[in-house]
Amino acid sequence: MNVEAAREYCLSMKAATECLPFDEYSLLMKVMGKMFAMIDLESADHIVLKCDPERALDLRERDEAYSFQQSIMVWRIKPYSESVLELFS
Repeated sequence: MNVEAAREYCLSMKAATECLPFDEYSLLMKVMGKMFAMIDLESADHIVLKCDPERALDLRERDEAYSFQQSIMVWRIKPYSESVLELFS
């Protein structure tokens, strides 16, 4: 995954900030103090995104690269694709 491209895209959101609250490998992206993404800096093989549950199920039906757990969408990159950006549109 192109971690820097994902990071730059997340930071392009209005009022977006980044922090490392858990460890040096889990980059958390927030808007107004609310988490919307977490990027794994160590293995760089997935990104965790908050997503509407109904939209998450729809995305999962379209592509098996998406997995869904409660209200969080885990996008497993195989390989990294720009399609993750559609989650933010």
